[in-house]
Amino acid sequence: MGYQESFVIASFYDVEENNKGIARLLELFQIHDVRMHDDWLGSCVAKIHFLNDVYVSDFEAFRKGMDMLWVTGDRQCQRGTWRLFDYDTEEDLLESDTLSKEDKGLILNSSIIFLEEVRDLLPKIIEEGTGSTEITELKLEAPKPKMYDKVQEFFNAIEPVDIYNDFNGSIFSHDSYEGLHERILKESAQHDLPLVLKKATLETMDTPKYQYLINENCVASYNETPHSENKGTWYINGGSQDIRKIARSFQKSS
Repeated sequence: MGYQESFVIASFYDVEENNKGIARLLELFQIHDVRMHDDWLGSCVAKIHFLNDVYVSDFEAFRKGMDMLWVTGDRQCQRGTWRLFDYDTEEDLLESDTLSKEDKGLILNSSIIFLEEVRDLLPKIIEEGTGSTEITELKLEAPKPKMYDKVQEFFNAIEPVDIYNDFNGSIFSHDSYEGLHERILKESAQHDLPLVLKKATLETMDTPKYQYLINENCVASYNETPHSENKGTWYINGGSQDIRKIARSFQKSS
């Protein structure tokens, strides 16, 4: 965990192939709904176009005409190019059945450059007026699935009365278990959403944990917190990105 900014390059050695790769990466971000402007983990915020060569070393440079992406957010989604697509390892990406062989190769052959690795070059890259680059701000948005409005209505109906957002976008509440539990069951039935309740044990505290799932996507969870006067903690996964993911799951299951 921790804030990080990085640049993404598809190829250092062929400007035309690099720019095709960058254009495809932007398409893949939107297709797979990652690194969007409302992604709490990390966002692709800009495309940088080089107007002149900017040398990294005697042998390596950002070439004139090259495009590059600028990503900001949590470090964990920038530790490898596969992490840009929320795969934990290279092997997980290679085993994915949602990406083509060509797209997997593009992702694995691309490079992530932390800003601190090219600190001395940053004035030429990201400061206006140097004549080295042209920066286009991005606000990537994924397509809204057909079921989006219905799922959003469900989340609006179950919204806890006592909530606050933590740094990573999760919603916490100290509502009573019974109140919100009953509201989730009632509203899922009224909105005709296939809710499944699973009970497990939270190993860190050896207390019950309850998960509320729609098409295997967790919409809410609750665990008891004995150290907090036995008040439980709710986690509501009702951000716009979560809603899109749940809504898309109906397209897959239909």
